[in-house]
Amino acid sequence: MSSLRKSPDIFFSLKWKIMALLGLVFVTLTLLLISWAYLSQAERLKHERDVVHARYLVQFKAMLADFSLKTSQVSSLVATMVSVDGALAAKGATTSKWLGPRVSSALASLQLDYGLESIRIYDQHQHMLAEWAGLRQQNALEAQQVAEAIRQESSLAWIDCTEVCLQYATTPMLTNGKVSGAVVVASSMADLILSFNRFSGADVGFVLKSEADHYLNALPKLGLRIAGLSNASVNLPLLQQLESIALAKGNPVWQRLAFADKYYDVVFFPIEHKLVNVPAMVVVIENVTTQVLETHESTLQRLKFGFIFAAFMLLAIYFLLNTPLKRITDAVKAIPFLGQRQFEAVRAQIKIRKNPVLFDEVDQLAEAALKLTDRLQSLEKDASLHQSEMLDMLGRITQANAFSERILDTAQVIIVTQDADGKVTSINHYGEQLLGWDERSLQGKSLIDAFEKPDARGQLYQVYQGIISNSIDYHYHECAVLCNHDVKREIAWHHSRMDGEQVQILSVGVDITLRKRSEEKSLYLAEHDQLTGLINRQRFMQEIEAALVRLDGTTASEALLYLDLDGFKYINDISGHTAGDMVLRTVADILSNICGTQDILARLGGDEMGILMRDCDLPRAIKLAEEINRQLGEIKYPGLAGDHHITASIGIVAVSANNHDAKRLLANADIAMYQAKLTGSARLHVFSEGEHLQQKLEQKVLWEDRIKQALREQSFIMQYQPILDIHQNVISHYEALVRMIDENGAMVPPGEFIEFAERSGLIKQIDHYVVRTVIKRWAELLAEGKDRKVAINLSGHSMNDENMLTLLQSLFLQHPELPSHIIFEITETAAVADFATAQAFIETIRALGCAFSLDDFGVGFSSFYYVKHFPVDYVKIDGSFIRNLADSTDDQIFVRALTEVARGFGKRTVAEFVGDQRCLTLLRSYGVDYAQGYFIGKPASEIV
Repeated sequence: MSSLRKSPDIFFSLKWKIMALLGLVFVTLTLLLISWAYLSQAERLKHERDVVHARYLVQFKAMLADFSLKTSQVSSLVATMVSVDGALAAKGATTSKWLGPRVSSALASLQLDYGLESIRIYDQHQHMLAEWAGLRQQNALEAQQVAEAIRQESSLAWIDCTEVCLQYATTPMLTNGKVSGAVVVASSMADLILSFNRFSGADVGFVLKSEADHYLNALPKLGLRIAGLSNASVNLPLLQQLESIALAKGNPVWQRLAFADKYYDVVFFPIEHKLVNVPAMVVVIENVTTQVLETHESTLQRLKFGFIFAAFMLLAIYFLLNTPLKRITDAVKAIPFLGQRQFEAVRAQIKIRKNPVLFDEVDQLAEAALKLTDRLQSLEKDASLHQSEMLDMLGRITQANAFSERILDTAQVIIVTQDADGKVTSINHYGEQLLGWDERSLQGKSLIDAFEKPDARGQLYQVYQGIISNSIDYHYHECAVLCNHDVKREIAWHHSRMDGEQVQILSVGVDITLRKRSEEKSLYLAEHDQLTGLINRQRFMQEIEAALVRLDGTTASEALLYLDLDGFKYINDISGHTAGDMVLRTVADILSNICGTQDILARLGGDEMGILMRDCDLPRAIKLAEEINRQLGEIKYPGLAGDHHITASIGIVAVSANNHDAKRLLANADIAMYQAKLTGSARLHVFSEGEHLQQKLEQKVLWEDRIKQALREQSFIMQYQPILDIHQNVISHYEALVRMIDENGAMVPPGEFIEFAERSGLIKQIDHYVVRTVIKRWAELLAEGKDRKVAINLSGHSMNDENMLTLLQSLFLQHPELPSHIIFEITETAAVADFATAQAFIETIRALGCAFSLDDFGVGFSSFYYVKHFPVDYVKIDGSFIRNLADSTDDQIFVRALTEVARGFGKRTVAEFVGDQRCLTLLRSYGVDYAQGYFIGKPASEIV
């Protein structure tokens, strides 16, 4: 039976026992020290108050004596005035109200200056001859004092506190050198109370004995009443709280009362006078709330700091005890690991400090335990070395086999082994699933036979032979593999040599079908228009160049048609861009049906289409153009407003071996189309080198001259239209708008000259002028402290203009603070015309620190694609959706959707053509960021 005692259910650590004991000691000492400090402070405060009260008693006695002396002086003064008036004794007057002329005239002054309450005049036989304002009946004490004053021929004073405390004084009167009577005066002691109050700052009152409690100022618990008290409304309820007082002769007695959340010292001392008819006391009341609260606050502070100190000491002791006790505990916990042969666990459990200076008994214990651990482990290793080696070898073999199986079964690659003849010997599980093969059906089958291109099989067989002969280390290629069920997959193959008992070819394939499809889709998007599905201008130019190569050295001919829809702008403006997009798709479908299978149809931008017709002469091209307008005229789209028919102006150019420049061919077709448009709608024109272009293009050349002249004479001006931050309700930035001034000084809007500038290429010079002018103006504004941003419109031509990039870099080098204030705007149409170029241009400009905005957002269904892929910061919702927003449910739905899409791609939105408050309110509710339009502000030369 084991002699070990069973561990208790409740374990209380030695650390916590020590902490509990020390905590109790600290708390007890803290309370004792704070109690002693509190009692000492309270005793000191009591002593200070005793000194103050003794000073009050001395001062009151001095003031009482002084007041008695003043009353005696008043009685002497009155006696002198009565003696001077004289006639009392001589006339033997008996009128009780006659005081003599001098006394009568001085009564008001005596009352005011000395607080005189009454005057009585007696003869030498103590009969009262006259009185003034007698408040009380004559009593025995007064008669006695009058007789004594006449007898002694000197003044006497006494205090009478029968009803209220009055100071009396009597002085004998002299007539012809003999005593003829006496004057008695009485003064109110209220002035004495006020004087003491002014001196001490404390409230003072007289307290008289009274058995009756019907007085309003009675103190029934003490058998006293108040004869006079300063600040009585507050102090009388305070005194009525007293239960008892114990007077000591000649010494003040005081108590401290708590009343109305304040503390008061109430001091009583008797009135000591050589003659007082009724005993009375003086009570002094002083507010000592501040001193008491300071004592309490000081005690609380000491208590708080005491407990904080105790907690700090306990925490320090805890940290001092915690580490050694924890190390001992760790050593104890390590003992069971020895029995379980978990030697590393023992070492992890026991730690020895590295600094020998800190070594103590715990480190010695830990060191001994580690030595024991090392010895036991050494014995264990010696006993099980052979068994461990065997198990280790078996584990490695098992692990290698399992790894190989996992690789073959779970790797997302095709793993095929082939013999020297290219026959499949094995295939992994993933390969079976992906290709639809199984290892049994592949016996004797060659992997090369599954490749789609037969012409590459022989070459690949030669590669296999090179790998087997070790002349080729590695071979990579991509090809299509025909799987079961007629499924074709694109696979990237890695072929290498695998040595062993029999040399084999290891072929690892990765499925790249999705990548290939993505590349094809990206290529498609880069070369096709998203709205119509036709190829774009860039791809069309490549087709024209290919045609020129194809026709070189031959007599064959082809035809190039350039189409521009007539009045398409009005379809967008009147029927909306949705109708315009539908018309473009319908036109594209019609043209696709008309064209032959070898003809090439493209959307060149906006409402312009191009057709490259193979093996086609001019007569056939003309018939095709006529057929196009005939079928376009039959379009009946219900969304078009009014009776609008679709027609096209078509330019035709013959393509032959004599042509060498694809760009010139397209330009000639454009000129021919423009000539057709000048003659009206639904017209065609065949380009001829012998035509008098100057005469036919007079209007175009005229505008070119006017634009050139305006550039030379700097007849372009800039106006700035404000753009409102809808949610902050402040103007955040402006859009710079270019205007031309004609020879008559009239302003020409950009709609009249921009098209000709773009066709002639002069738009680049206008863009340069706008950029230089706006940046210079904005640098001046920033210097004036006007921190605003400005949006500058750029044409599609500027995206291919290296000089524009050079100009911007030069200007920003001069004004490095400007790029963050500049936003460049390009139209969606211009950006889509050459997607790759536009994207590169935008990224280059943004690298300078500028922002970019995509204008006319929403004009086509491709908008969502381009707003996702273009690195722009703002998108400007086309004004056709905003103009009638408040009255059009369709526009509201579309604008809300455009806003959500732009926000989802992290773009800020600008709405143009905002014309009223209703429109602005809807835009705010949709989350549109900025608003522009005449309701916000018209374009102007000045900037607010």
